[in-house]
Formats: sequence, structure tokens, C-alpha cells
Amino acid sequence: PAVVAYYDVVDTDSHALYAQRLDGRSTPMLLADRPSAGDTEWEVEPLGRASLFIHRVAAGIDVEAVTKDGLSRGWTTTLPIRLPSEGGVWSGDARFWAATGPWPEDDDADPQRWRIAVVDLATGDVRSSTIPDGLWLQGFDDHGRVILSERHVSETGWTEGWTFWEFDPATESLARAAARPAAQGLAGVAAGSD
Repeated sequence: PAVVAYYDVVDTDSHALYAQRLDGRSTPMLLADRPSAGDTEWEVEPLGRASLFIHRVAAGIDVEAVTKDGLSRGWTTTLPIRLPSEGGVWSGDARFWAATGPWPEDDDADPQRWRIAVVDLATGDVRSSTIPDGLWLQGFDDHGRVILSERHVSETGWTEGWTFWEFDPATESLARAAARPAAQGLAGVAAGSD
């Protein structure tokens, strides 16, 4: 099968999501189109099984799950974070999406006001918790927990080590991981609109 690239096109009226098979013959296919009002972006699951339309609002970000046919899954939910600049991560089965960021009304300088939010794409339910600043999304483990990493830096700027954390959406709890877990997905391969 050909590789598929996802990209977005923004104009004054719309923010469209396209798919393009990289086979040398196919033409771009419009997957979905939404109004372009303010800060918006598309997040696409790496295998193309799901996508999210994200729009910044005063209370955080509105997230709408969109099917492969460009139709809404029937819900929009608001996450209590600012638009994540580094994108989010998807669970291996494309059932969940996670993002981190500061509270919408706070500036990035307050280390006590960062949050993680996990969305269930089937229902729109959100699980979230406050997290320490400086944690980076890595992916989901086989049990549905979100893995985050914390880099420890020396005074001279060298990496001295890492601590891994687990966020359990079922209990909304954050704890240090006992051992380095195997993640289904990595933040570096999470597809986004950029």
C-alpha cells in the first residue's frame, strides 16, 4: 500500500484536511472542512483511523472527533489546557488522544498550573489532572496509561538522566513509573497538521 500524507489548507473561510496517497498518480482527497475562526488545527492519528479538529476558546481548546469520512462523531468537548504547541499523542488503538499544556488563563511561567488531558474518542469524555512543568508526552502503554518523561539537566546543560511518569486516566492519578515502560506510540511519530 502507498504511504498517505495528511495536510491542511487554511483560507479566510475554512480549514480543510486533505489526504494524498504518495503513489505518483493519486490526486488529493478532501477529508473534512471546518470554519477557520481564530486558532485552529487538525490532529491526525498516524494510521489515519481518526482525526480531531481543535479550536482555541476562552476556556481552553474545543476538540471535535471526526470520522474517516469527514463527519463529526457527534460530540465536541473542551479541554482545560491551551492549544498544545507540540501536538498530542494517540493510543495504539486510536481510541484515546492525550495533550499537555498550561491552564488557559495562566502564563507558561507558573509550574503548578500545567495539566494533562486525555480524550476518549468514542464518547468525548475527558480525564485530566495537574502535572509538574517539564514533563513530555511519550505515548500510551498497553494498559491505557499515558507515559511522560522528565529530563534531568546538569548545571552545564548536559542530560544527567530521565524520570518516567504514568498518568492513569481511569483514576486521574500521576505517579513515577517503576521501570521504563514500553509505549505503543511516541510523541515524535504522532501525526499533526504541521
